[in-house]
Amino acid sequence: MELVPILVVGGLVVIFILSYLLNKRTPAPLSTLTDEQKAACTACNNVSCGHHGGA
Repeated sequence: MELVPILVVGGLVVIFILSYLLNKRTPAPLSTLTDEQKAACTACNNVSCGHHGGA
């Protein structure tokens, strides 16, 4: 019975890693932002975003 919580937590970690990797591979829709919006995009602090204009 001590193994059940470990398996549940391990399963959640695996699901998180898989969903993260699949999300990174999904391309962002390019038609949603104009070139001006892409250059000026500071809507979030995600510096790995391809639209992030801040330094």
